[in-house]
This record gives sequence, structure tokens and C-alpha cells, in this order.
Amino acid sequence: MLHASSTLISRRAFAGTALTAPLMAAARSASPVYTFRQYHNQPESTTLHHSLVKIWTEIQKQSGGRIEAQVFPENNGITGGDLQALQMLRDGQIQFFTLNGAPIANYVPSFAVQQLPFVFPDRDTAIRVFDGALGEQLQRDAIAAGIHTFRVGAFENGLRQICTISKPLHKADDLKGLRMRTPQAEIFMDFYRALGATPVPLPFVDLPGALKNGSVDGEDNPTEMEYASGLFDQLRFVCITDHAWAPYNLLANLKTWNSLPGDLQTIIERNVTSAIWRQRRKQFQKNKQLDQMLLGRGIVFTRPDLPSFHERMLPVYRLWKERVGSSVWKILETEVKIPS
Repeated sequence: MLHASSTLISRRAFAGTALTAPLMAAARSASPVYTFRQYHNQPESTTLHHSLVKIWTEIQKQSGGRIEAQVFPENNGITGGDLQALQMLRDGQIQFFTLNGAPIANYVPSFAVQQLPFVFPDRDTAIRVFDGALGEQLQRDAIAAGIHTFRVGAFENGLRQICTISKPLHKADDLKGLRMRTPQAEIFMDFYRALGATPVPLPFVDLPGALKNGSVDGEDNPTEMEYASGLFDQLRFVCITDHAWAPYNLLANLKTWNSLPGDLQTIIERNVTSAIWRQRRKQFQKNKQLDQMLLGRGIVFTRPDLPSFHERMLPVYRLWKERVGSSVWKILETEVKIPS
């Protein structure tokens, strides 16, 4: 049985642990046929981590012990962050990984569509679109990069808000000159350039230090990521932009996935689908509760002049229409209204 408290393994101990994991499993039950490593970049306290632990616990039971997996929060502390973990997935060094679409776009450009700013009017629309034809297209596109995705494969992280250290934001012009941390992905950098800010791409693990030493003035994330990572020790202002829904896609190494018997694929798919729907409900409620708690701690929330943001996005849409490809863009245009 996997437990959340047992899944955090230090980088120093990782090599030895990986070698002894099958022996440990054999002591508990019949030796597993498949041993997997599941990475994600969030802290151990998040709903994503707990959901992944539960998924693999259930899969171990339902497979009769043929599958065993270890879940590593915060990418097991590897140097290089999400991009390094993504490369490890493609190389088969790890077998499963969760990640938002923008870094995936370094290998599968169409995944940047998940972080197009101000395209989806609300989370329900985003979920409907990504669970539908658009998700099917992204699943097809990922195969060429050696990645398997799931039919319902996007955990929820929430809606992204822009947060700053020293001043509130009321309109797009307030971002001019600010140094804003972004993930290591072009779509985020283009977003901030369009708003007159300077993007500073950093792995998430480096963000708390960058806020503390003043090398960045702010960042954007859903509430729980900021809270669970202690970012509100530095951040003081939250601008409620809801500019993008933040899905965390469950990815598998394609060769690993194709090597699995059909019955084990079915077990994994079934557990992933049910767990994602549970996690989405929990995350939605948790983000609402955290917003109220942060108000009580003195964090200042502002509702900005959103049209001032929207009018800056047209160059971003023109650029990314070409990059994500015509197949994805046509599907997107049938589902939502994109400003032009």
C-alpha cells in the first residue's frame, strides 16, 4: 500500500530506493511485473499528490499486485525542473508525469492551446472542451513525441491569477516594467510581453527564492499552488484575472504504455478517469476556501479592468494560431469565441 507520507524520496536516496523497490514489493506481496515512477511538480500537501497516490494504490490492488508505482512530489528535486522531468519521461527514465500544457508544447506545440489567455470564459467551458474533441486531437498529436495521454487526463489546478509583491494591479498598464516569473514555456512569455512586463522563465522550485531576493516582482498561478508552496510569505496582491484554466495532464511514456496488456491499460484508464473527476471537485472547493482564508490574512484582491487586458492579446492569438496548428485551432473556434 502506498501512502502519501512515504512517497517523498530524496534525490540522494533515489538511486538506491529505485533498485530496492521490487525487493520491498516482494516482501509485501507477489513481486510486481511492472514498477513505475510517477513524477509531478507540486508539493506533497496538494490534492494532485493525494490523488496520484490513491490512483496507484487502487491500480496496485486491482491489478493483483502486477503494477506498483512510487509517486514523487516536486519532481524528486531534480535539477532542471519540469523540462528535465519531461525529457526523462520521453527517454523512459520515468514512466508517468503530470504537467500543464505549456511546457509540453516544447515537444508538442498544440498543447500550448491549454494556456491561451482569456480564451475560455470559465472553468466549466475549459473542462468541456478539453474532455472533448480538442482533447482527442491533443492525444493524437502527443504520439509523435513519444507521449501517451489519457482520454480524460487533465487534473485541475484552478484558474490562474496574477500576483505581485509590491503593488496591486487594476489595469493592464500596471504590469509595465514588472519582472514576472513564468514557466519555461513561450506562451507565458508572450503573454507578459504583450502586457509590457519582462518575463523571467524559471522552474517552479526556484520561484520562492526569486520572490524573496527580489529578482522577480510577481507570478501567476492558481491559489493552491501559491499557498502550498509558501509564496504568500512574499506575495501581497492578487489580481483576479482568471486568464487561463490550469490543467495538469497525466502523461505516460508511449513505449511503456504500449507494452502493457490490454487489461492493465483498462484498469489504469478507469482509475485515472474517476480520480480526475474527484480531484476536480475537491480542487474547486479548496480554491474557494483558500481565497476566503487569504482575505483574512490581509492579502489584497483586486478585480481589474479586463478589457484592457483583452485588447493586448490579439498579437498573441495571431502568433499562436499558427504555432498550435490548423487542426487544433479549427476545433477551438467551434467551441469558443476567439477575439480577432
